[in-house]
Amino acid sequence: MLPNILDGYGTECVFWLLMPLLDQRYWSRLWVVQEIVVAKELTIRFRTLRVHWAVFIGCLEYALGELVKDQSALETFRTWPYVSEGNSRLVRDTKALQTFYLLSERRRMMREAPARRMTLSRAIMSFANQDCSVVHDKVFGVIGMTTSSIEVDYEASVEELYVRVLADGLFDLFTQRLLMSRRAVDTKLDRLRFAFQLANALGLSLYKPLIFYLTKECLESYGDVFPA
Repeated sequence: MLPNILDGYGTECVFWLLMPLLDQRYWSRLWVVQEIVVAKELTIRFRTLRVHWAVFIGCLEYALGELVKDQSALETFRTWPYVSEGNSRLVRDTKALQTFYLLSERRRMMREAPARRMTLSRAIMSFANQDCSVVHDKVFGVIGMTTSSIEVDYEASVEELYVRVLADGLFDLFTQRLLMSRRAVDTKLDRLRFAFQLANALGLSLYKPLIFYLTKECLESYGDVFPA
């Protein structure tokens, strides 16, 4: 029914109507992830606007069209943290995609995981590009909605945090591979991607000898070859 109603306006008009809300920095903040994904009830409020989240994501889905029909393309968007400010259409679409991804994760969690818990590796890979002022919050800002038992410790060095989370995440992904072995699922690429995204999120360089060595040791313990 919603698409039929929106057809009377068209995608460009719907985008134009949504942009004042999508332009808000709220959607890019890391701490809103838990608010959106695990909330029992969610209503979007902006100035005089009040809309149920399911209606809002329906409007976004309509406005974005082909961009969100391909799930693999949507996943790729989350691994691409840079957007050219000179391309207004690209900036506009990226803001909309970021918001859509947050709401689609809520929809997925409600459908697949009633307890609203995900692995730490998925949380990091999904939301590492969200903004926060303290680098530790790249992990601690999402850990509350995961199955991880990593202790929240802001006194830990960034390197120490990296090793803890890397080990936890690689174990998640390796376990996933064992559980899904009958489907011939290979999570090797996910393990490599997780290591790169985690290091980038924490502001660490994999070219730094210590980080390179620790990453190499962790990956090779699962039979992966880390590129030199």
